[in-house]
Amino acid sequence: MASLNQIDEQNKKVATSVLGAVIVAIQAIGNAFPVKQKAGSYRLLQAQASNLLIDVQYVENTEELKNISSQFRQLSIEAAKVETQ
Repeated sequence: MASLNQIDEQNKKVATSVLGAVIVAIQAIGNAFPVKQKAGSYRLLQAQASNLLIDVQYVENTEELKNISSQFRQLSIEAAKVETQ
């Protein structure tokens, strides 16, 4: 019985160490790659791109198309800025 308790204790220690290492690794990844901070920016860019795609369907003249094209270029610049943050 004593050896079973020792094994359980050893397994608990190993499991605790492994879980601790996993948590530290996740935190390090979160700090190295700030996905959470960028997620809001990406959602905003995606919504703006979706709006432009909808607008393109209802273009009535070349001036509107040029305007949408300009907005798309600006959106691409904003996406690049988010990537560099």
